[in-house]
Amino acid sequence: MILCDAVQVAEGKLWMLGAGWSRIPANQPAPQGLGIMVHVPFDMANRKLKLELGLFDSDGQEVMWGEPPQPVGRAGEFEVGRPAGVKPGEPLNFPLVFRFNGLSHEPGGYVWECKVEGETLARWPFQAVA
Repeated sequence: MILCDAVQVAEGKLWMLGAGWSRIPANQPAPQGLGIMVHVPFDMANRKLKLELGLFDSDGQEVMWGEPPQPVGRAGEFEVGRPAGVKPGEPLNFPLVFRFNGLSHEPGGYVWECKVEGETLARWPFQAVA
């Protein structure tokens, strides 16, 4: 998982602009995108997997946004099929993108967290600075 200004999936790859940042100006709306490359084990192909993505503050509390306030993040299921010719044991890549444009943050620390099947697989911390 990587935090960037802009991200999209094309040709099975992640295409990113402004990737890898860890500091953002506080209290200013800014584009935020997350590029995630899920490496699905061969034996977990062809079945639905649950993905959860959330934004948390430095106290571990979910960040809320909007009217009415709701947790910032996404949840859903995905499934990766086995293409012809894949050897047993070979992992399968599945690129995902999430965009959260216009978020602004109070000064402090934050972390994006990605879970698959309830297991935290990636975290990306960043700071909003005054």
